[in-house]
Amino acid sequence: MIYYKPDILHFSYYNNSLLKFIKIPYILTVYDLIHEKNNYQSNEFSKKNLVERAAHIICISKKTREDLLNFYQIDKKKISVIYLGLDKYKKIKKKKVDKKK
Repeated sequence: MIYYKPDILHFSYYNNSLLKFIKIPYILTVYDLIHEKNNYQSNEFSKKNLVERAAHIICISKKTREDLLNFYQIDKKKISVIYLGLDKYKKIKKKKVDKKK
């Protein structure tokens, strides 16, 4: 039987029962905070413990990052925004740069 010993884990699902088994750093992806916004909390699927213990957190938008900072006491340096993607056929408009500044 082969056993893997990873250096880091990446979670995109919230389940606090995993915490007792995790002995290595992990990254957590936060998609939204809809449960927090609607006052629905479940101990089993609460983000609080996972968020606090994460080595780094990925948010899928600036709004999700803002919400995360509003609901939890987390260092901003611990959070990165990485967008899910975009339609490859959609044109991206470039912002005009004001050269007078």
